[in-house]
Amino acid sequence: MNSATYNIYTFDTFEKLVDRFVASTGLYFPKLSEGKDSFFKGFYNWLSAEKKNSNFALIAPEPSQALSLPNPAQVLYSALKPVINSPSEDCIFEYLYKYGLDPSISTQPITTLSGGEMLLLNYAKAEAQADYAERFIASNPIFWLNSSRYHYWLNLKELYSSKQKSIDVIVLNGDTYFDNTDSENDFNIKPLEFKLSIQEPKVCFPEIRFPIYHAARAISYKCHKEIIVKSPFLITGDNGVGKSIFSGMLSSIVDINSGNLSVEAINGAASCRLVFQEAVSQCFALTPEKLISGVFCADYEKKLLAQNFFQRLISEFNNHEDLQVSDNNIYTLLSLKIALIAERLADKPALLLLDEPGWGLSCKDAQLLVYKVALLAHELGIALGIVSHQPTWHKFAASKLTLKRLSQNEVDIEYESF
Repeated sequence: MNSATYNIYTFDTFEKLVDRFVASTGLYFPKLSEGKDSFFKGFYNWLSAEKKNSNFALIAPEPSQALSLPNPAQVLYSALKPVINSPSEDCIFEYLYKYGLDPSISTQPITTLSGGEMLLLNYAKAEAQADYAERFIASNPIFWLNSSRYHYWLNLKELYSSKQKSIDVIVLNGDTYFDNTDSENDFNIKPLEFKLSIQEPKVCFPEIRFPIYHAARAISYKCHKEIIVKSPFLITGDNGVGKSIFSGMLSSIVDINSGNLSVEAINGAASCRLVFQEAVSQCFALTPEKLISGVFCADYEKKLLAQNFFQRLISEFNNHEDLQVSDNNIYTLLSLKIALIAERLADKPALLLLDEPGWGLSCKDAQLLVYKVALLAHELGIALGIVSHQPTWHKFAASKLTLKRLSQNEVDIEYESF
């Protein structure tokens, strides 16, 4: 047997990263950012292409992409089946425990897991495949994890190395763990204050009966206070603690069952808009122009504002390879992110939240984008919040909210101003 190798490949753009992943695996994941025609052409290629030897474990560019079964129990059952004739529930729970996941999520739909929980499930799946996988190909294998959980990656890497299995890691430049070349820029942003009222909000999720039963659950945020928050601010906390749910409640995407959560700007605005972490999927078959025109088809003034904000932000990346495409109908992840942000800013909310704004971007590009968005937002009297566990965002923050789990269904919120 050839000796195992450990290789790290870094790329400037998400598109190049995906191309490398496709070349390494033979698996094609159609790109939503390429527009309708390109997407369906790619989908046909994925269906019809002759696959390479698929005897490998993998973590896809998005952690959900390699989790094709409905829930964690079925994902692990399928991964264990080649080595255990009939994997028991206890066996599946053991793999979840090993990677810091509560067994209660075993029947929870994959789509309801946080990015970090999905990534940890990929880890558990990769360990289950370690005896028969010939290689381990991991794209962005750390990005979604809180730093307190990095040891799970080290354990998994050591497992594959001990079995003489080669490991290929594919990441973007400036990755917090593998290529920590953080920008040396001094991001000077004058703070902007707004009022945040937290009155023990609670959200309930109903039971699921099909295709697999999963019990009802609830999350209560045990905090009752009014805070003058300094923007830009950070919403942070461990994986699965409920950062995205809290952000969803702030922006009225997630309904609050009891209690209250509200924002108020100095100018009296009281709404919150959110660009959630997988928001680029909202752009399916749309160019930035079509996205903005579609959202504001009945409001010409806001449409012009959004177009102006888009051009202003994207001009910061002129001649950047992230924006250089051969087909004018194809737009990159970066340009679609900018379009989504411009659309939200044109709505003039009190608060704009960016959920994991660094996903799919190199560290340099992500920091430049968030810096310019913060300057523009504050110019408009709009506060900016960054939802992330990534340490790179601390240099931007004038304050932060830290979410800490008290019990399975209760979360505390601590505020700190810098």
